[in-house]
Amino acid sequence: MYRIGQGREAAMMKHSRGQKCLPLRHISALPAVVMVTTLMLSGCDSNDNDGNGNGNGNGNGNGNDVTSPNLDDNDVFSSSLDVTDKEVFKEIVAGDDVPEVDVPGVTPAQDEQEELVDVVESLAEWLEDWAVSRACDSDSVDCPPEPGEELDWSGKCSDDHGNVYVNGEFHETDNEDYYEYDYEIDIEFTDCRLKGDDVANGYIELSRYHESSETQSESSESFSESMQINISGTYSGEDLDVDAEFEFSESVSSNEDNNEEFSLAMQEEAPRIELRVGDEYKAELDKDFFVEGSNGSFEVTAEIRAGSSQLDGYAEMSTPTTLEGSHFGCFDERGILTVEGDGEVETRYGENTDISGKEVTVGPVGQEHWKTFGDCEDFRESDYAILD
Repeated sequence: MYRIGQGREAAMMKHSRGQKCLPLRHISALPAVVMVTTLMLSGCDSNDNDGNGNGNGNGNGNGNDVTSPNLDDNDVFSSSLDVTDKEVFKEIVAGDDVPEVDVPGVTPAQDEQEELVDVVESLAEWLEDWAVSRACDSDSVDCPPEPGEELDWSGKCSDDHGNVYVNGEFHETDNEDYYEYDYEIDIEFTDCRLKGDDVANGYIELSRYHESSETQSESSESFSESMQINISGTYSGEDLDVDAEFEFSESVSSNEDNNEEFSLAMQEEAPRIELRVGDEYKAELDKDFFVEGSNGSFEVTAEIRAGSSQLDGYAEMSTPTTLEGSHFGCFDERGILTVEGDGEVETRYGENTDISGKEVTVGPVGQEHWKTFGDCEDFRESDYAILD
C-alpha cells in the first residue's frame, strides 16, 4: 500500500522532483502472517517481556525504554489479548480495528484494511492540503513560496464559516544527483467548515513537522523521511486526536545490464502512532520493521506492539528468528514470527518448522497446530482464510 497522494507538496511548493511519497513503506507482497500482523498488529520487542508491555527492548532502537501511550483513555495497554483463542487471533489479524475517518481522499480503513499510519497521514494531509490551498488561492499570498520564505496566512473557511491559520516554511537542496527538502507547518482551525458538508465543529489544531531527502544515480536510489503529526479538536461532531512520529528509509540498487540483479533495504521505525476518534482508539508503539533483499534472497525482521479499543487489549509481535526466503513473500528457508499477548502463537517457516515436509506451521506454542502447509506459496496465497 502506498501513501495516498502528494497534494500538500503540489499545493505549497509545486516542485518538480516527482512524487515525494513513501515508495515501499507498505509491502502488500508479504505473506499474510507477516503483512497483516506487521501492519495491523504492531508491536513489541523481541527481548524479554513481562506481558504488560514492559520488556527490555523496543522498536525505537535504544534497547531500553518502552514507549507509553499518550491517548489511551481506554486503558487498552493494561490488558493483553488472549492470542491463543483462534477467534481473537483472527480478529487481530483481520485489521478491522482502525477507527474510520471518512474524509475526502481517505478510504475508510475497514474497506481496504488500511494501515493506521495510512489513515493518520492521509487525514493530516487532507487537512493540510485544504488549508494551504486556501491560503494559496488568496490574493495576499504568493504561492508557491520560494525556499526559505515563510508562508503565513489567516482567513475564512468555506462559506465564511470559521477561520483557519497557516504558518509554514520550506527548504530544499537540489543538484544533479541529490535532492533534500524539509518543511515545518502549523495549521489551526476554529469553528471551520471544510468543503461543503465536511464540517469541523469546534476547534481543530494540526501541527506537522516533515523532512525528507532523496539521492539518485543511474543504478541506485535512496529515500528517507521523518515526520511528526499532532491533531486535536472536534471533527464531524466527535473528538479527534492524533499523536504520531515515525521515520522511513529505503535504498535500491540494480545492475543496468541485468534487471534480475538488484539489492534493496527498507526500514520503518515508529515510536508511536496513535489515533482516537470519539470513543474509538488504535495505537502502534515501538514499531521497527526491516526488509533486506538481493538477487532472489529476502530477509525480514519486525518488532511491534499494538492495541485498540475495539479489541479491548493489546498484543505484541516479533521475529526471534529472521524470516528468510528465496523470493519476496515466501520464507521457505527459515524464520519464526511470534504473536504474544496472554499466550503465544508462532508461525514457523522452512527449517524452523517442527514437522518434516512442512514449510509453514501456525498455532499456539505447546498446543496442536491450527494449520500446516507443505508449500509456503499456498500459505501466502491463502490469507487468514486458513483459520476458518
